[in-house]
Amino acid sequence: MLGPGGGYGGVHRAGAAGRARDGGSLGWEQAVQRAGEIGAAGRLSVDERSWGWRAVRGIIAIALHALAQERQVTVDQLELGSLVCHLLGPGGSPVRSLAARVVGGDLAYGIGVDGLAVGLVGVEDPDPVLVQWLWLACSWPAPAAGEPLFGGLARGIGGDRRTPAVDICTGWALDTAIGALNAERGGLPRDTKVLVTGGEHTGRTGRVVSSAWHLDEERHTVRAGPAPGYEVHLDREPGEVPVVPVILTGHLRPHSG
Repeated sequence: MLGPGGGYGGVHRAGAAGRARDGGSLGWEQAVQRAGEIGAAGRLSVDERSWGWRAVRGIIAIALHALAQERQVTVDQLELGSLVCHLLGPGGSPVRSLAARVVGGDLAYGIGVDGLAVGLVGVEDPDPVLVQWLWLACSWPAPAAGEPLFGGLARGIGGDRRTPAVDICTGWALDTAIGALNAERGGLPRDTKVLVTGGEHTGRTGRVVSSAWHLDEERHTVRAGPAPGYEVHLDREPGEVPVVPVILTGHLRPHSG
């Protein structure tokens, strides 16, 4: 059970700074729009001044765009379960794998990324997919004297680390996509107070942390239907360490006490 835890579209590594001319820009705009909608549905704080919001939205948009290009469908035709499945993996590796399909392997895995980012300064009409990927994949340099760190964006996720955003925020993007999937399928929202009515923790109360899902590995998505279980942060008993088990949906009910 799952808990939170050459290219396509006319974008090429060599000379990639120019905008794609084959309709890819429209598909990218749709990816960014849907990524924002997923972020809001996943209960991520929507704030254009936030580094974390821009990073998570960008990661989801890159994933959506790559999957849509590969499958030759529109972004709106992609299942949220498929997005969740493709964000699974350590660090930023799942998103780098997807990015390789639209910007090429060298840029996806960081070869020459910082140098190309500098080279984009002053480029007329740069490709928006490439611009977004470079923002996600570049290490953040120390600012010049008098310039704000991280472009002046508010930074909560990742603190002051200068690691590429894709390596810091892919887990956050996964959690956000899981939250949106849970909302789409009518599940219990995060922080819902619940009572455990069956199993090992019968009678305990707690709060929902996240939904848990079964994967359909053959179709690379999440199985149909509501969440079969939830991660629940149980209210602590005296002397007990924090406990966050996965509890079957049938063993939970909302609790007002």
